[in-house]
Amino acid sequence: MAEDPKYTIKKIVDNITLKKDNESDDAALIFLYHDGPETLKEIFADYDVVVTFSDARASGFRRHHSVSVHHAEIYPVHVMTINKYVSGSLVCTGEKMQHKMKEQMRAVIEAAAVAATYKLEITGETPSNKRIGGLSLWETTFSITYTSSVV
Repeated sequence: MAEDPKYTIKKIVDNITLKKDNESDDAALIFLYHDGPETLKEIFADYDVVVTFSDARASGFRRHHSVSVHHAEIYPVHVMTINKYVSGSLVCTGEKMQHKMKEQMRAVIEAAAVAATYKLEITGETPSNKRIGGLSLWETTFSITYTSSVV
């Protein structure tokens, strides 16, 4: 039985590591499935970058002579960052951490783009900056298309 595509994407992205603004201290990243019980304020108390994985939002079949050739699904992966202060000093800039994550997301997805059972591709990036519950939140939603091999 094939592995759940959302889990496959999480395993690949789970290998990302980042440095804080000072470029020497490791940033704390957490990788979660969407709709967990945690609140953003609770999570950002311990982590610098929050990455959530959602269920596929679209899928389809491409047919050739009535045979399914590929099954494509688009998985949203949300990367959230804030300006993080420790003892009044800014240690992680939300915007800088977004840029670092964007580079890493592109690199890890490209490195794992083709396997025996699937193909991965970032088919969209939607950045936003909003104020929610006292937090200035930077978020980029990466649309990762997972195409399975011949079914």
